Amino acid sequence: MPALTMEPHPPDPATDRTGRIRALLARCCQMCGPGHLHACERRTDAPFEAVESPGHLALKGPLSSALQTQLTRLSGHPVTRTNRVRLLRDGADTFVAMLALVEEASTEVLLENYIIRADSVGRAYADALTTRARSGVDVRVLHDPFGDPLSLLPLHLQFWRSPARLSIYNPPRPTLRYLRAWRDHRKLVVQDRTRLVAGGLCVADVWLGNCVRSCTWRDSAVLVEGGAAAQAAEAFDRLWQDAFALTWRRRKVTSHPIGPVGPAGDVPVRVLADEPGRRCSEQVLTAVIDAAQREVLITNQYGLPTPPLSDALIAAARRGVDVRMILPPSSRPFFVGLATEHRLGRLLESGVAVWHWTGAMMHAKTVVVDRCWSLVGSTNLDRLSLRRNAELNVEIHGTSVGEQVAAMFEADQASCARFSLRDWHNRPRWRRVETRLMALAEPLM
Repeated sequence: MPALTMEPHPPDPATDRTGRIRALLARCCQMCGPGHLHACERRTDAPFEAVESPGHLALKGPLSSALQTQLTRLSGHPVTRTNRVRLLRDGADTFVAMLALVEEASTEVLLENYIIRADSVGRAYADALTTRARSGVDVRVLHDPFGDPLSLLPLHLQFWRSPARLSIYNPPRPTLRYLRAWRDHRKLVVQDRTRLVAGGLCVADVWLGNCVRSCTWRDSAVLVEGGAAAQAAEAFDRLWQDAFALTWRRRKVTSHPIGPVGPAGDVPVRVLADEPGRRCSEQVLTAVIDAAQREVLITNQYGLPTPPLSDALIAAARRGVDVRMILPPSSRPFFVGLATEHRLGRLLESGVAVWHWTGAMMHAKTVVVDRCWSLVGSTNLDRLSLRRNAELNVEIHGTSVGEQVAAMFEADQASCARFSLRDWHNRPRWRRVETRLMALAEPLM
């Protein structure tokens, strides 16, 4: 009798992608210097599980029917209720999810980002996108030229021979329209108009690892499967129509009609897209914070909210809402950090609690209100993001995700130092002068 042979198990695509990202992670660790070879691989937190049910949906405060009607009008989109959501923390989780969207696409991949760097991560994604384009998938990449101008030529050389299409948003030109449009600051991947990843991570090595205390940047994103992906694709299409093609094939963009998307879950999700002539994130955030009843937790790279948003935060703190903010240290980024420190006085005096991140850089942009309304996206709390740049955020309803965002905030807070009103008043005179001078340039930040 012939010997029985075991058929080899086919490789698990998810495990393979994780292995490839971890291989890139080893290169990232070199940024830590000698003695930190495997620092990025030491995780302290398990990845978040996918959420299919929203949990508690109390129709009051930020989820009241009157407010939601207002938000639908401001955003131009109703909430979609056929979604499954998974919160993503830092580069290892996020880049694996993004790679899955690229490699599992059957008809279309849309990638939009402020920075696509010609480094290890950027080349890995360019290779994956080129492979999918050659297999017949419609691949479009939209890139801001100011994010990393040195990467434009390498990206062009990598894409020009493939069927993938590369365009840049609002290239420099001496027109008023150029000044009005400003920058594309979004971070978005959409697969087949049914799945999306959005958040604050750019495509570059500095976002790759998990050793956020040493070399890599702390950031957040979200994976959404369901009807909300079509809203994100529509926002991409609008900017793509006005983009400048870098690849020679300037084909007409065909419509991609999407039939009814089967319910991946029942989490209510809405995409908030800001672009020239269409702005909603500032008004949405202001309205939701005005409706907060118990708690507002904000993590952001910048702390220069516009006057309406500042007033909403101050009013919430004065009526007893627990308002907490996690920001980078005052010196990061240098000019904006100093201007932020000057503006923190009013917030601190009203009772807003401010915490400074002690790691390399806090780059996440998340908000959770009453642990039932969450926002994850690309918008900084400054005038450029709120009033000029193209931005994209994902609004999520329910305590299932809200509790996760709050838990992530509290874990980050453990790695922060409190910046109190006493600390603000006790600054040396030279520091006060320095921050006041930087604040004069706030309209340009």
